[in-house]
Amino acid sequence: MIAFSAILLYYDVQVAGTAEVAMQEQLFTVEEVAERLKVHPESVRRWLRDGRMRGFRMARRAGWRVTEAEVRRFLEAGTHEGKLAAWSIQAASEAPHPRKRGG
Repeated sequence: MIAFSAILLYYDVQVAGTAEVAMQEQLFTVEEVAERLKVHPESVRRWLRDGRMRGFRMARRAGWRVTEAEVRRFLEAGTHEGKLAAWSIQAASEAPHPRKRGG
């Protein structure tokens, strides 16, 4: 946990400019972001590599981390990908729940 906090603090000071930001914000893995946005994890990785979504790499094997604020920014930015993700979230929430059969 200490190593994770140190890396997180380094990210905040060097990239975000403030040590408080990520200490208070939840960090998501690529898989968690993909699940929230209802897209494939490789789409999230591509957005991160291309710079369309901001995140940072913890280590080669640990993968990317994205803050909750960045997920919100991405959805609100008006990008084509963000609009599609927002639409799929809305569509999933409005879909009727399937009924159980039998019984």
